[in-house]
Amino acid sequence: MAGDSADARVALAALKAKAHAVMGALVVERTPDLGGVFAQIPRYVGEYLVAAYGLAAARQTIAEFFPASDRIETLQYRLMREGGLTVLAELSATPNLRQDRLDGRVEPLGLAVQVPDALVEYAPGLLGGGLWGRIQLAYRPPRQKGEPTAQVLDFQPIPTDADLRVFVGYRREFSLEEWIDLWLVSMGYNPVALAEGVRDPLRVKLLLLTRLIPLVEPQYNLVEMGPRGTGKTYLYRNVTQTALVVSGGRATPADLFVNLRTGRRGMLTRTDAVVFDEVAGLQMHDDYGSVSILKDYMESGHFSRGGQDHAADASIVLLGNLAVEGGQPASYYDHLFQVFPPALQDAAIVDRIHAYLPGWELGKITPAALAVDFGWPADYVSALLRHLRDWPVDDAVGELTAARPLEDATTRDQRAVFKTLSGLVKLLFPDGNVPDESASLLLGLAAELRQRVHHQLVSMAPGEFPPKRLQFFGVDTLTAADLVRARALDQHDERLNEHPDVGEITALLAMVNSEGEPIGGDVQVIQSSLLPGNAGLTLTGFHGPAMEQSAKAAYHYLRDHRTEFRIPVESMENAQLAVHLVQIEQNREGPSAGLAFLLAMLSALTGRAVSPALAVTGEVALHGQILPVGGLIPKLYAALRHGRRRVIVPEENRRQVDDAPPPLRDHLEICLVATVAEAVQHAYGLRVVSPRWTQES
Repeated sequence: MAGDSADARVALAALKAKAHAVMGALVVERTPDLGGVFAQIPRYVGEYLVAAYGLAAARQTIAEFFPASDRIETLQYRLMREGGLTVLAELSATPNLRQDRLDGRVEPLGLAVQVPDALVEYAPGLLGGGLWGRIQLAYRPPRQKGEPTAQVLDFQPIPTDADLRVFVGYRREFSLEEWIDLWLVSMGYNPVALAEGVRDPLRVKLLLLTRLIPLVEPQYNLVEMGPRGTGKTYLYRNVTQTALVVSGGRATPADLFVNLRTGRRGMLTRTDAVVFDEVAGLQMHDDYGSVSILKDYMESGHFSRGGQDHAADASIVLLGNLAVEGGQPASYYDHLFQVFPPALQDAAIVDRIHAYLPGWELGKITPAALAVDFGWPADYVSALLRHLRDWPVDDAVGELTAARPLEDATTRDQRAVFKTLSGLVKLLFPDGNVPDESASLLLGLAAELRQRVHHQLVSMAPGEFPPKRLQFFGVDTLTAADLVRARALDQHDERLNEHPDVGEITALLAMVNSEGEPIGGDVQVIQSSLLPGNAGLTLTGFHGPAMEQSAKAAYHYLRDHRTEFRIPVESMENAQLAVHLVQIEQNREGPSAGLAFLLAMLSALTGRAVSPALAVTGEVALHGQILPVGGLIPKLYAALRHGRRRVIVPEENRRQVDDAPPPLRDHLEICLVATVAEAVQHAYGLRVVSPRWTQES
């Protein structure tokens, strides 16, 4: 591995020399993470200032002119008393049709200003979400309510420009691997650090590049979920000025679309991408119409507001944190959108998402991962991304897919996959010439990112979204570890759902964290068999004291009622009953497995298998009553996720069953039982009539 790192460093040094030779002044010495005052502004702004004025002067400029949070009131006071002020900030402009003027806003100063028409003609980007630069302000006491308190006298924007035709010509001089690394260093990542200890460095690099697709592909809906610290928002905050990052909070129609009171356009109409960070904390309630309008927008790019139809092309990026076990999403999630706010856990919303980026495959961002010393200037990268949005690659995408049809795909599937392909082609093959050896790489990744979305839809609404495999003819899409794991689970579950073995049953258990707090539900396969030896019970597999007590109670109940259940004497007296919890890795604890233990043991003792596709939860009392359990709804979702069709639950949980969401009630046969005898009847299709069983007609 050390040798691989050394080779990667040599290759990166060679790439730096080649990039300087081919691209000349477009390759600059990248400044390290400067920290201090530079941490307050986007990276491209800081890099421009350093390049233009030098490090010391740039630091002084920021300290003097940037409206840091602890100086905002001081600067506002100076503006009011001195009559003028110059700041380094972001300026945006919005036409005010009622007052026939341009209303502007200076952030983070939080100041409403009037913008001269001539300024927008000089810097039209002010209308497209705003630009950073040096702003000269003059104080104008408002003469009427709602009038801005200042006027922009002059604005010097941070220059951003890029000639795409020249850029396309440069691409032809580099291999695909070199070009990917050039993008990464220009995004601020160190390819050497990213590749260390990674089984497939190229895949990790492509996943990182996928974060750029919402910036080069109009109206692209991307989700990335993963552990904390993987730099999910780093790119959108530091590499481009055309993305708005929203951290938690409330998202109202006025914020997102149009403010009907003021006429101000919302975020989706003023920028290239709206990035929702920490999406779990997002307060989006359909009481305000946000979700309904968002569905329309995500589908068509249009929305109705205030009786008028509006259009925009901003992408939507949803970022959040996901618990991870062994480098993969924790097994207790009902689906991988479970951490979304309830209003967004809607199959109609999810089906409009074009790609689900597996953030759990991306390592945590460390200082080494950001230590690069060359690349394209950040302002150049920002301009590239903006220009690439309109770069025509439809013909190239058409050629890619002409001979390889996308199998078993809906219209939404096709649109999602083709938009991902379009973004990848723009970034990697902007001349439209995709060599055959790279075609499968792009096709496989594009289909995989949509396949992950479909997997979740199957769990969320199985009746509406049956399992299927999205793939281009001849290109395997199920190579990602989480998709391979899902496929393996399907094969294992298929047997349990069709013909479980004697002594085998599925228990529904609660998942708990290290503090013993419930965090979801999951299935647990319990296997029981008879072994030669002295009478007794042996329990294996990871378990806590509560589960051990449940198993012992079930065993003793069967011993006390062996005549009733026609259990052969030799099974109980001359053999040991072994019970095993299959492949248990995450802590599953709590009193809810007793009935499953009892039915598994009974199956082994009598040689009769339980009904197919059955799952069980409930605890057994001393006299055969079935006691209620907690966390029933997550457990039922787990049963649905694994294809179980019938579940046995305690009668005392009837209220939770009655209140269960439609997907559970519609797709599960829920058998409520009050006693062990009733449970046996449902599990085996048999009725207990002491002292023997009889087959139900």
